[in-house]
Amino acid sequence: ITRAMDYFDIAADYGGVLANAFAGTNTRFCLVSFTSDWLFPTEESREVVHALNAVAANVSFVEIDSNKGHDAFLLHEPELFDTVRGFPTRAIAGNKVAFANIEWRFPLIDGAGHALGVFCVTDPAARDWSDEEVAIVRDLADIVVDEIELIGARRESDDLLRVLAHDLRNPLSGIRFSA
Repeated sequence: ITRAMDYFDIAADYGGVLANAFAGTNTRFCLVSFTSDWLFPTEESREVVHALNAVAANVSFVEIDSNKGHDAFLLHEPELFDTVRGFPTRAIAGNKVAFANIEWRFPLIDGAGHALGVFCVTDPAARDWSDEEVAIVRDLADIVVDEIELIGARRESDDLLRVLAHDLRNPLSGIRFSA
């Protein structure tokens, strides 16, 4: 995967001009960069922003000061959550509203403090939400995090059981190939 990332060049298919890759897009873009990201430095994100601006695409860009390196997006970064929360409240596809108004956004943070995503609640029309409704949605977001963590734990357990089953079927394989 690292080699594929190193050699990926979206502009190559568009005459070497990055802006051509985005020509005619109706997508709203939000690019987020971290100052300490060595794998995808801010300069590269800015190149993408300039290419999007060149074709008059709708683009937002945020550079977040962080000392957490490339994995900053996986960790608790309040400015990232604020950016995700503030990014478009609705997406437009042609002349039709693709999504209703996003009323509530709750970051999904696991027990280790890693960001898993954002739980959004939509409503066809803007309205006031009662404290009880907000509490229910918060509880749902917590349930989503619990389910994601359970899925991860099940995968780890399944991987361990596969290794153990293999070792039980082939008890000498580790010894045979260790020399």
